[in-house]
Amino acid sequence: MREIIAERKSKTFSESEDFDLLQTLLYTEMYKGREERIIDEIISMFLAGHKTVQLTTTNVLCYMKEYPEVGTKLQAEIDSKIRPIKDDIVGKFTKDLA
Repeated sequence: MREIIAERKSKTFSESEDFDLLQTLLYTEMYKGREERIIDEIISMFLAGHKTVQLTTTNVLCYMKEYPEVGTKLQAEIDSKIRPIKDDIVGKFTKDLA
């Protein structure tokens, strides 16, 4: 992470470029010269995003178990957008382990 920060600091960015989180922190007055704080913020954002995805996925799966018709509708919508999965992942995984 420190190497990436050093690389970003050495570059000059035009105002027309999209800033990502690191660039935003580097150019925010509160974080100037505070590399450790920048690293802490990036790690916090990563972990918060990870936890959000985990909880959302868990809630969706619980909801689909409670209301199977929702799972059926969701599967139909997914299948209409992408090619249906032919393999039974659980069965294939179990067979591969045996």
